[in-house]
Amino acid sequence: MLKCSHIVCRVNNIADTVRDYELLGFSMEWGSISAKAHNALLWFEQGPHIEFCQMPKRFSYFAFPFGLIYGKAAGRRLRHWAGPGEGWRDLALEIQREFDSEPLSAENNHQELQLIKEAVNKLGISTSRIIRGKRVRPDGVTVQFSLFAPDDVGLPFVTTPILPRPQPKITHPNGATGIEWVRIGVTEELSHHLAKLIPQDQWLKAEPAEQNGVIEVRLSGLNEHLAINLLHGAVFSSTHDEK
Repeated sequence: MLKCSHIVCRVNNIADTVRDYELLGFSMEWGSISAKAHNALLWFEQGPHIEFCQMPKRFSYFAFPFGLIYGKAAGRRLRHWAGPGEGWRDLALEIQREFDSEPLSAENNHQELQLIKEAVNKLGISTSRIIRGKRVRPDGVTVQFSLFAPDDVGLPFVTTPILPRPQPKITHPNGATGIEWVRIGVTEELSHHLAKLIPQDQWLKAEPAEQNGVIEVRLSGLNEHLAINLLHGAVFSSTHDEK
């Protein structure tokens, strides 16, 4: 039903983050025009990607009205995203399809997500209402998506595939080719809910922990060491680190 979509990393300054990751040998994509952007993306040709978000503290002030419109779970999630500190902040799941064909429209995606939400609610997991979003890429293309969030911020939120879907030929100078796995901590309290939400996934490696959340992301193909002081709180591992 669902698969790992992307990992969210909160940063204090998106321009500094893009600069530093490019210094580390990654090809970065601005979420919108760089002068106005609050996010940037690290894509791979296959599998999950990483979204870096600059979420100013003032965004937390919108949590209450946001919750009134989309449900308390949405306000709680926004407050969580806007919290202090840098590093892994959230995990997103998206619709799993038998065939990787592009859906006809964002509206079809939205309707399919509504069915997913109803199924998740029937599993005993309360969620926000569905939130529609969009942004304009630097090339002028409007990207559309929809998402909903479980009540507990320790559980991943669920999103539609981005439309239009990016189909880039990605080359990272540092050799990175993709995400091998995402290590996540899960408390005993939420372990059964996570198992209901996503019974199995080729990228997610869950382990018992005192706190819920992403612990580490394993990269494949990396041919050089990543300087920790340039990672903005993200924690990576690779086979290169083991040499």
